[in-house]
Amino acid sequence: MEKVTVDFIGTVLRMFPRDSQLDLLFQRMPFGMPQVIMVPDSGGNGSKMMVLDNNENIQKAITFKLDYMINSSKSVGECFYHISKPNRLQIFEIISNMREFTEKDYNTILKNIWVTTEFPHQMPIPKLVKLFRKANPKLMMTDDDISI
Repeated sequence: MEKVTVDFIGTVLRMFPRDSQLDLLFQRMPFGMPQVIMVPDSGGNGSKMMVLDNNENIQKAITFKLDYMINSSKSVGECFYHISKPNRLQIFEIISNMREFTEKDYNTILKNIWVTTEFPHQMPIPKLVKLFRKANPKLMMTDDDISI
C-alpha cells in the first residue's frame, strides 16, 4: 500500500463537494453568520479580510486554504491542523483506509486528533475501536500513562 503524503491529503480533500470542503476546512459560524477569514493581500503587503458570503469568495477561500496546507505543511501530521476539529477523525479514518501512514505518524496523528476533538462520539464506536486497535500504545502514551 502506498504511503500517505501531504499532496495525497490535499487530493482527498479536493474530491469532496465544495460545501463539504467548506465544512472540512473552516469552522462554521453559528446562526448562519458568514465566515470571515484573513487572506494575503494580492499586492503582498499584509493581509485582508474575506467574507465567505458568496460562491466566488468561498471558492477562493477553499483554494487558498488547500494550497496553503499543501505548501506549508512540513509533515503529514501538520495537515490535520488545517482540517476543522469535528472532521479530523473522519478524514483520518478515510485516509488510513486508502493509504498507509508510517507507524509514528499514525500514532502521533491519532493521539493529537483524539485529544483535540471536542465530540469524538460523533464517529461510530466500531470505527473508533478499529482505529485504536491498529495503534501502538507505547507510541501514544508516556511511560507514566502506560504504568497506570
